[in-house]
Amino acid sequence: MKNSAKSFSLSACAMAVTLLVSACGGGAGTDTVVPTLAITDDVSAATATGVVNFTFTFSEDVGSSFVVEDVVVTGGTVGTLTKVNATSYTLAVTPTANATGTIGVNVASSKYTDLAFNANTAASTASQDFNTVSTATGTVLASFDEPTPLVFVGFDGGEGSAIAAGPAGGSGNALKILRSGGQVWAGAKVGVGSINLTADNRTISARVYSPTAGTRMVLKLEGTGVASAEVDATETVSIGWQTLTWVMPSAEVGKAFVDVVMLPNLGTLGAGEAYYFDDITLDAPPPTVTPVDTVLATFDEATPLVFVGFDGGEGSAIAAGPAGGSGNALKILRSGGQVWAGAKVGVGSINLTADNRTISARVYSPTAGTRMVLKLEGTGVASAEVDATETVSIGWQTLTWVMPSAEVGKAFVDVVMLPNLGTLGAGESYYFDEIKLVGGGAATGGGGGTGGGVTPNPTAAPGSAGPVAIPLLTATYLGDFGAVGNAVFAGDYIGSLDSNGNRAGWASATTNGLASNGNIGYFQDAVLEQSSQKLEENGWVAGLTDNAGGVPSFFRYFILKGPSATFANSYMGLYANAPNNGTVDVSSYGSIKFRLWGPAEMYQQGNFNPSLEMKLTGPKVDGCTATGSGATEIKKTFVANQKIGAASTYTLSLAGWTVVGSCGTDTAGTAVASVLSKLAQVVVVVPGTSFNFTNINSDNISYTTGVNLGPIIFTAN
Repeated sequence: MKNSAKSFSLSACAMAVTLLVSACGGGAGTDTVVPTLAITDDVSAATATGVVNFTFTFSEDVGSSFVVEDVVVTGGTVGTLTKVNATSYTLAVTPTANATGTIGVNVASSKYTDLAFNANTAASTASQDFNTVSTATGTVLASFDEPTPLVFVGFDGGEGSAIAAGPAGGSGNALKILRSGGQVWAGAKVGVGSINLTADNRTISARVYSPTAGTRMVLKLEGTGVASAEVDATETVSIGWQTLTWVMPSAEVGKAFVDVVMLPNLGTLGAGEAYYFDDITLDAPPPTVTPVDTVLATFDEATPLVFVGFDGGEGSAIAAGPAGGSGNALKILRSGGQVWAGAKVGVGSINLTADNRTISARVYSPTAGTRMVLKLEGTGVASAEVDATETVSIGWQTLTWVMPSAEVGKAFVDVVMLPNLGTLGAGESYYFDEIKLVGGGAATGGGGGTGGGVTPNPTAAPGSAGPVAIPLLTATYLGDFGAVGNAVFAGDYIGSLDSNGNRAGWASATTNGLASNGNIGYFQDAVLEQSSQKLEENGWVAGLTDNAGGVPSFFRYFILKGPSATFANSYMGLYANAPNNGTVDVSSYGSIKFRLWGPAEMYQQGNFNPSLEMKLTGPKVDGCTATGSGATEIKKTFVANQKIGAASTYTLSLAGWTVVGSCGTDTAGTAVASVLSKLAQVVVVVPGTSFNFTNINSDNISYTTGVNLGPIIFTAN
């Protein structure tokens, strides 16, 4: 998903009006300095094992003069050239599969110019060694070099398939699937013997050769009387050889599968294309990992931890514990004060994640049945007060506290212990020792950080963290946009650091601020991605971290040449997950309210009002194919007819939504209520019928289509 037309500066500035852009143009003047180029990549190791992302950093703006054809690559397959900003581009290169070698990247002299039309006089080069030889130890189902050839059959337009030598870069024979007319589901089936899927081992991989990028690669399993779901490859297909994987739904475990069915380019009618499949493997189950606890406090540290007793716990101290303990412990002496008397100890960063949010400690209590409460704090943040999960007995025991998923990602540095919370102390002593984050990552010690934008799991499926509480506004937000009591689904956004030091990159981009750590991103169809009419493609995250006075948003845009008919069935869009990639209950609210705008040519001209689609989804359901997201979806169409840029605000009633499809136990009758009670994702879709081919750019050649999505809240009415 990636990549200039003369109208870029106009379009980008119109879309990113929330940024403080000082120059949306440029001029030649008396500039005679030639531009230069530095090429780097994202692989820190000596040898790459997968895709290498090269960054092209220019000394000055090169306008639209630099294109992918200016780059000569050896040792790998070229992806899409993406313009990050005026002086930075990225290019993904896939190294030759199952091989060792070096990727070479070269841009010759006289390949690009600055805005004064000075051409580069020096060539720029970069290289990266790679090793993609497979080390997988899974069960090989089919290598197609077996002494006794496997039995296969091509069907419904795949009858010309054969076991044959594969294209360069392969290894020995492969199954060549030749798709010549027939049906849109033409393919081939090969018998491989028993395929023993288990709960922890249900991933099929294969080396695949495709003549075209972006092709849909589908695989299913069959046996006598059983057939699996049709599963899409998890990777985006590129030209040439690559290894693809298919994760079979858990519902398929235990079935008597014996055949692998390959459906290349499913849904289209073949015209003589040949695809190759090799080394079909049931991947090895993941190794068993014993979680390693992170010790937050032992109270035997060489440099004693800083602690404070409060509100009746001032007599607390680090001291030797009662018999049965080990070394020192934190003795909390509760003498009057308040019913919340206790002590707080600084332990350094406490890295809660969606799968790792349990705190444990050895605790000594003089009385049984005492309420033991723990909370976490940091600069400006405090967790919920959590009761121990075990019943307290007299003496030493290990207690655990499971922190709510809503606390994940916050910058906690202190552990607060509240023994016998709710009662007034009368001189009782409680001891806490060996405080740990169970199975956690290392504590960094000594302080906080913002925690913003660090999603617990950047690949987490929508809704995978379970129910979380949706944050409520306690003050007005963005002028009159949000009011006290409104629920915030997404208020701010943050991306990865780009070459300019801005948090604008797409990698692991998330929501930020009050409602944080929900993944955000974009999507688009292959026709739009690969069309020869595409002149430029870009977008980034524009949050308050980089522009405190703006309207936070994230956006994508395309600059396209006509005709518009090419894109009649196309689409593009943006999505935002619920906080912490969980689900939130918005069923008690009346409306969803959001900021949405885009390039001026598309959204601010009186002769064009694009119709867009809002989709709301529940959590992803494993194996569901009723919708593209794999979750129950509902939708509503609205007209983006406001002409005020980043101030454009739309409100949609939560009544009257259309059901797109139902997953799991949901039905057409329950889908709307189900999604609103466990909302996992908000999606905005720009259909091809609403692409801007009405207002042409200043070059009189191209048109700009795109969309910005700003804050999202829920209101009472």
